[in-house]
Parts: sequence; C-alpha cells; structure tokens
Amino acid sequence: MAYYTALINAWNSTTQPPSGVTGTGLTGLATAAKLAAINAWTVSNVPLTTWYASAAQVAQCIVLSEFTALAVAVRMEIWAILSLQFPLKGGNTSVMGQIAVLMPSATCPLTYANFVALSQTVAGTSLWWQANGYTSPISLNDLAAAGGLT
Repeated sequence: MAYYTALINAWNSTTQPPSGVTGTGLTGLATAAKLAAINAWTVSNVPLTTWYASAAQVAQCIVLSEFTALAVAVRMEIWAILSLQFPLKGGNTSVMGQIAVLMPSATCPLTYANFVALSQTVAGTSLWWQANGYTSPISLNDLAAAGGLT
C-alpha cells in the first residue's frame, strides 16, 4: 500500500491539482476522466537530478568510438541496462548514474556531454506518475490496489 501513498494523497487532495502539479483537477470528474487527467499531470523536476528517459534516448547519447573503446564486460553491462523496458531514472544514485559510472567524463567526454544535454532536455518537467516513482501510467488496476479509488 505504501507504493500508492502518492496516488492516494493526490487523488484525495482537497487542492486540485495538488500543489506543484500542472494539469486538470480531479474534482467532479468520472473515474476514467480522472485517470486521463492524472496521467497527463506534469511536475517541475527540482532538483534536476531526477529525470526519466527511454533506453532509446540514452542509447542515442552514446558515441560509438567511446563505447567500443570500453572493455567487453563494461559494454555488456551497458547493453543490459539499455535492455530494460521501462523509463530509466536519471541522477547519481540511479540506473543512469550507473551508466555514468561505466562511461565517466574522463574516458567518454562526448558521451558524458550528451548525457548532460539529455538530462537538461528532459529534466524540466516530468509526468506526475514518473516523478512519483510509478513505472507506467496509473491504471484502473492501480486504483483498485490503492484501496478502491473511484
């Protein structure tokens, strides 16, 4: 149930949308419309160390010559990370942080600069559900699991 605390609090908030959220409030909407609204909510990312990107976006940052200069084991670890089928969280203590450790600015300066540029591009705002740690948009199953929200 703790996983759904942010959802429950936002869903039941008397302030709609909740403070710090941009989008349509949930008051007076049917359940389907509430789901559409909450999945479209955005939040500003403060600090900018929290951001999300797809594996494809991350892969496009990697400079081939820097990648191929890495040890085979390191390349395989990076490929394993890029095979994940959910948004990759950016920041120092995250999946993207692990790639940054594997491809540090000292040995992969072009790739590292591309990672920084990507973070600045996507870090301005995030979808509310991503910023709150959910791996996909909120669904009817999530509402049921959160205690039967309607």
